[in-house]
Amino acid sequence: IEDIMRFGKQFLLGGGIQVVLTILAVTAISLLFSYHIHQAVFFGFLAALSSTAIVLKMYTDRAEIDSSHGRLATGILLFQDMAVVPMMLFLPGLGEAQSAGAITPLSVLASLGKAVLGLIAVYLAARRFVPFLLHHVIRLRNREMFFLLVVLLCLGTAWITYSLGLSLALGAFLAGLIIAESEYSHHIVADILPFRDYFASIFFISIGMLLQTGYFAEHWPLLLLLTVSLILLKSSLVAVTALALRYPLRSALLAAVALSQVGEFAFLLARQGAGLGLIGGDTFQAFINTSILTMVSTPFLIQGAP
Repeated sequence: IEDIMRFGKQFLLGGGIQVVLTILAVTAISLLFSYHIHQAVFFGFLAALSSTAIVLKMYTDRAEIDSSHGRLATGILLFQDMAVVPMMLFLPGLGEAQSAGAITPLSVLASLGKAVLGLIAVYLAARRFVPFLLHHVIRLRNREMFFLLVVLLCLGTAWITYSLGLSLALGAFLAGLIIAESEYSHHIVADILPFRDYFASIFFISIGMLLQTGYFAEHWPLLLLLTVSLILLKSSLVAVTALALRYPLRSALLAAVALSQVGEFAFLLARQGAGLGLIGGDTFQAFINTSILTMVSTPFLIQGAP
């Protein structure tokens, strides 16, 4: 929450404008290719997200986090990460509307309402319960017990949200927010930091395993065209957003290039959307291939951007 306050303008204005513009642009393009409105909006959700893990890692290694373009990119990435929550809440409504053949405001509001009430209840309970629990476990002076409690909180919150009909990923994200607000957050981060890189590696490997090399071999010209088009579209929209916030052209272009890929949260949305019938078959494979290509190109684009 402190980070969000620190990146106020970049977070609210920069992130909000970029996400809305990308969703609208991709939805309009998808409708031109005869996709249904529910799928078109869903594709907009997927394209609006960039990779926090890749961009922040690159900027940290290059000592550019506190530069003008680094702060802009970080603010937009923070907004995108938070925007995943309403997107995930909205997906069941899109899926139901897809199967019913029309979006009814009542069905969307009902599914959103149940999800939001469940999340608020979990978050408020955790805010009251977690500090109390952490305080008493810290007094035991048992490092293993403390670490196991943190793991229990993360997995337990994920399980509760899953039981409410939401995704495991959303629960894990919520648990991270709750723990980050704790006075023991620095202690917790020091303990789990070694595991983060391992789990991140497993996550990206699992994404790679979704890739069907046969599909890539058969459709590589189309996939390269989609990759270049997506990079150009996202870069253009981020640059427009930065210029609207009166950033210099150089900073706008550097941030635009850095945020031109598809993010890791998009894969979580895609898996959830596949279960709801919003994406599948060749379209799902085209998304996976294109997303991986944009991610692979990101380090080279950031290095060459100046």
